[in-house]
Amino acid sequence: MKTIQFKHNNKKAGLIVFILFMLLLVGFAIIIISGAFGILDFINENGGRRYSGYVFLLLFLPFILIAKKLVVQIIKINFNTEYVEIINGSTIKKVDVNSISKIEIINRQILKIYNGDKLIYTFNSAAGIKAIGELKSAILAYGKFRKINSTSTSRIKETEEFIRKE
Repeated sequence: MKTIQFKHNNKKAGLIVFILFMLLLVGFAIIIISGAFGILDFINENGGRRYSGYVFLLLFLPFILIAKKLVVQIIKINFNTEYVEIINGSTIKKVDVNSISKIEIINRQILKIYNGDKLIYTFNSAAGIKAIGELKSAILAYGKFRKINSTSTSRIKETEEFIRKE
């Protein structure tokens, strides 16, 4: 049994965090521009731009660090001869190795596993190309797949596809 820990980007959490960050940024800008709490007077009297940067850093750095923890999740993937077990927090998903019929890799950052035309799971790497390559190698080792397609339409869009050998 082989185990891989994988840093995964959670797109839904990322979108929510982005919207909250933008609302916080706009709210902060409105407070500063309106001169509430004497913040604008304090900044102008005590060094101008330098202090405004410190105030910005003190207000937004904790939010950015918390947001990173929310967006990047660590997924544990256990490979067995019979199944692949994907553990995402408290959610456990078991996928039969023989049910995986197709693997698609997009831009060396996203790996999708299919059963026929049905998408089983999408891995979106937060750790870069090496993590997707390790995951691809592990899946290909447990199943008999052959490469059917490898396209590179530009430097931005690149795909690889593997299907199960019959």
